[in-house]
Amino acid sequence: MNYDIIGIRNSFLGEGPVWCKEKNCLYYLDVSGKKLHAIDWETKEVITKELPQMAGCIALTKNSKLIYAMEDGIYNEDFELLHEKEEILGIRFNDGKVAPNGSFFTGTIKKEGGGRLYRLTDKLETILDDVKISNGIDWSVDEKTMYYCDTATHMVVAYDFDNGNIKNKRDIIRVPNEMGNPDGLCIDMEGYLWVALWGGYAVIRVNPSNGEIADKIEFPVSKVSCPCFVGGNLDKLVVTTASVDTDLVKEPLAGCTFLVDINIKGRNPYRFGVE
Repeated sequence: MNYDIIGIRNSFLGEGPVWCKEKNCLYYLDVSGKKLHAIDWETKEVITKELPQMAGCIALTKNSKLIYAMEDGIYNEDFELLHEKEEILGIRFNDGKVAPNGSFFTGTIKKEGGGRLYRLTDKLETILDDVKISNGIDWSVDEKTMYYCDTATHMVVAYDFDNGNIKNKRDIIRVPNEMGNPDGLCIDMEGYLWVALWGGYAVIRVNPSNGEIADKIEFPVSKVSCPCFVGGNLDKLVVTTASVDTDLVKEPLAGCTFLVDINIKGRNPYRFGVE
């Protein structure tokens, strides 16, 4: 499949793409580079903002501002903490998204175990514990199911979702070791999941009703981190990648951000702010 390259080339750890329709802009992170990149969709001009800490993911508020899940907490655009200060279990926050009810779900990395998936409303609460590499998360089209990936388990799982609470865990797909590690994910309006394969040179499209792989988009880079639907029609897929610990002679496009026209529509991200 054909692709374009947009944004900054060779990011250390490209991650967390978020589309903002009001600003006609794509935001994404270079996590280990401590940078936020914003791409003007009309001009493709990139504006870069230096961050005080590593941010694992970002999300939009209802007034189109950003919040950041960083190393020691979740912050607003002015880098003010959005919850009471507490010890965060893990080396930093990783992937996350706003849920249909306006709460923000984001988890941590603690590879030996004991990390957490948190939920932020007007306070920070633990939703899952004993997480190792909290990663991709999204919700079904009918908003009744939450899909989630702890990369270390190689599993994408589902939970019943009811106003911010989850229950009834079940398996969707186990990604075999030889295919890579499941990383960031998003959902399309046909109800299929798009899952990035870290170490697997690809994004796969998964039918969550039976776990079957319906499609696969391959890239010339191994560390594929996160997909996101973008554009005025939300029918293009942006895919971030990483160059960290990669031989750029063998993978000169590692860390680039790829744009693929897939003619399948996604949806705009939910906005943070619980009524």
